[in-house]
Formats: sequence, structure tokens, C-alpha cells
Amino acid sequence: MGIAFSCIAKDINVDRPEIDMTVLKNKNLPIVWISGQQNTGKKTHGDLIKEKFNYDHISTTELLRQESTKDTERAEAVREALKMKKKISDDIVIDLLKEALSTSKNETGFVISNFPKNAKQAEMFINEIGNVSFILHLYSDTVSLINRAQEKSEETLNEDILKRDIIFASRDIRLSLLKYSEIVENVSTNDPPERVFGNIERVFTDRLNVYPPMAEETDYIRQQDNAQEEI
Repeated sequence: MGIAFSCIAKDINVDRPEIDMTVLKNKNLPIVWISGQQNTGKKTHGDLIKEKFNYDHISTTELLRQESTKDTERAEAVREALKMKKKISDDIVIDLLKEALSTSKNETGFVISNFPKNAKQAEMFINEIGNVSFILHLYSDTVSLINRAQEKSEETLNEDILKRDIIFASRDIRLSLLKYSEIVENVSTNDPPERVFGNIERVFTDRLNVYPPMAEETDYIRQQDNAQEEI
């Protein structure tokens, strides 16, 4: 079911780099988090938001994948955590986001998918990086999530384990967003894909007063065909 970095285990920590976020803070660009369970389309919709609104899409899952290929102490910690199915340090996740945001050339805004995974990550982001404009929470019913996971797997997955993981993830997501309920926008992904993204476009229009060009259904289907496996 993809990279899991919020399993219950002791953090693997490394020394944190000093990253100056002054330039980013001075730009005061919109920042949107996309939160939700696995298989709710976070990466797909992050890519679509990038295309329609010219935002920089930063995927925490992709940041961790890229980091795991490097020859650094931090990369080794990420590889070890993934191998042992331990929780990747929130410090590492935040530092990777800080590096990505501070080096981006985008002048429109940012959408960060698969974030936050827990309440600590959300708090660290606000304290060390800046405020979030709003949070897009994508959700689906348990049966649909299980079916999507089974469809993406090459082997039959244990349904009881899937249900347990969904329950734990739902708890962590709920706690991570609890403090920010006034800026959370809940969007169901049970609807047809083009309707889901239509709802997301309306949220952006209402929250940020941005008006993208009309999306055609063929654009959405083509984007889905080209999308990587959703994390």
C-alpha cells in the first residue's frame, strides 16, 4: 500500500540542518495541505491542482523516496525506517518540506500532499514554516478504500489488517486536523473522478478566490492515466 511513515515505533533521528525560511515567509504565498487515507487520490489531485492552478505540488511520499536514494546519514535513517517499518522522524519530514519549499521557484502557491500524518507534524509546520491557507481532506468509505487497495495489489491482502490500518490512520488524521477544523475542507472521493475534482476546484475558488479555466473531462481522464500509483 505504498510508503508508510506513521507506524507506531520510536523515531529514528539525525542532526537537523539550519534552513532559512525568511524568503518563503516574505512571499506569503498560499499553502494547502492535502490530507487523507491511502487510496483517496491525494497525489492525483495534487497533480491536477498543479496543472489547473500553477501551484507547486510537493508530495511528502516522493520527498522520502528521493531522500532514500541518497548517500547521507539522513537517507540511511529513512531507508532503515522503511525497511523496519518504523516511524520516520517528524523532524526529517519537516526538514525535507523546508528544503523543498525554500528552493522552489514557484511564485503562485504550494500544495503539499499526504500531509500532515499526525498532530505533531502539523504543529511543527506552523511553528517552523508558516501558516496553512486551508486543508483539503479527502475521504472515502472503508469498503471503497479496501477495494482500491486490493485492486492495486498484485496479491490478495488481508481484509482484517486493511481495516485495522484504516482505523489507525483515520484516528491519526482526525487528531492531526482537530486543531484546524475551521480551515478543513472535506471532499468525498466516492463520487466519479471528474465530480471530485470539480468539488476541489470550487473549494479553491471559495477559499483563495482563484478561478482556473474550465476543466474538461478528457483532461482529467488523461491525467489519471498518466498518474503514478497514489500513496
